Amino acid sequence: MTVSAPRLALAADLAAIEELTRAAYSPYTALLGAPPLPVTEDYRPRIDREEIWLLDDGPEGAAGGLSGLIVLETIRIM
Repeated sequence: MTVSAPRLALAADLAAIEELTRAAYSPYTALLGAPPLPVTEDYRPRIDREEIWLLDDGPEGAAGGLSGLIVLETIRIM
């Protein structure tokens, strides 16, 4: 498997991001009895703000060919 360099997420990646997030948190969803916050988050605004980076692993398949995602958060310390 060849993994590409990270790239910014595009609006067209939304479904794959949601699928990958659901799969990553599925053990916790079963354990908690409800999906954790990252599973229910609307990722559209984060995509628009260029806060999500993706790793593609090649052919379209599970999660649209994504092998990972990184969500950047800005924290202001006062």
